[in-house]
Amino acid sequence: MFFYLWLIIYFICSFKVFCFLLKIEDNSFIIFSKVLNLFLLLGVFSLIVANRTGPDIINYQTAYIYKLTLIQNRELIYNNLRLFFNSIGLDFFTFRSVLVFICGLFAIKGLKRLNVSIPIFLFFYMPILLFMDSGQMRNAICLYILVYGLFFLTDEKNFSTLFFILTIILLSQIHTAFIFYLILLVLKIRDEKKRNTILYSTVAVTLIFFIMTILNNHRMPFIDVIYGFILSESDVRASRYITTAGLGFLFPLVVYIIMTLTLRYASLGFIGNALEKKYVEIVNGINVISFIFFPFMMMNITYYRFIRNAYFLSLIAAVILLKQIAINRVRKILLIVSCILVTVLWIFFEIVIYDTPQNIIEPILKNGEWFFNL
Repeated sequence: MFFYLWLIIYFICSFKVFCFLLKIEDNSFIIFSKVLNLFLLLGVFSLIVANRTGPDIINYQTAYIYKLTLIQNRELIYNNLRLFFNSIGLDFFTFRSVLVFICGLFAIKGLKRLNVSIPIFLFFYMPILLFMDSGQMRNAICLYILVYGLFFLTDEKNFSTLFFILTIILLSQIHTAFIFYLILLVLKIRDEKKRNTILYSTVAVTLIFFIMTILNNHRMPFIDVIYGFILSESDVRASRYITTAGLGFLFPLVVYIIMTLTLRYASLGFIGNALEKKYVEIVNGINVISFIFFPFMMMNITYYRFIRNAYFLSLIAAVILLKQIAINRVRKILLIVSCILVTVLWIFFEIVIYDTPQNIIEPILKNGEWFFNL
């Protein structure tokens, strides 16, 4: 059933992309388009929450049932919400559906504000990101909120910086890793020259650490000190993160380079409204900043999620760029081909290198259950 639902949605999205490329979009059917988008979004929601047998979901469910604290004295929002839903007699799958639905609304609101075509975005999102978001629930719901939270970086009004900081702190109480996104405050600097100097200086320093990590047997210098600020001494993840991932980081690195350079090139000469231009600029900045995670990935490949999150945001920026007829046709074709290529590469990485189809694809398409089947 869910395989056919996925197939129907993807066929519709593919058809809409085909119409877009041939410029045969008809704006006279606005009501139909809104109904279609609603169907697509409800279908995607059903697919995301259909996963009940994936390894990560089983772990989440176990922690929910037995009221296990994931991290002592951390991620307070997630843990307290989990305990509250449990205390009123709701099962884990209801809890997950509510969280995904509410947080998903933030992402949808952000896409609508940017006039992003839902079918075109889903065309790139559904092949692999949908399946990863289904399993890695907390990362997904935080990312959905971050999509909207980035508007605080585009806003020059008073207190917008404070609102962004509060957003990131709140997200870090759902998933600790999101505290890293405070570094995005550098993108708030109005002086473009100063901002770029800081960005590329950060890349240069990261490159030095990158080389030092390679020479240090894939163990990042001063990593114990860094984790001392982030993880408590009793945190079981410390022994798991301070390890080595070998050469597993190379594949995400190649994908990252392709997407970052292509999006940067496609952005040249971009003519859009002020909000769209600023959002694309923010995403380009996020791609540059994301390079700092590669030394960490050399120790533990799970840090690749930051790169995948940047890819998610890059798809939003790519769809914004694609709809602008002012962009050179060559740039449009290059952007579309690159998005397809990166999507294919992510599929290969997720289900061949990082994990297996049995853990990622089958829990939805083969063993999925409807969200109302509680």
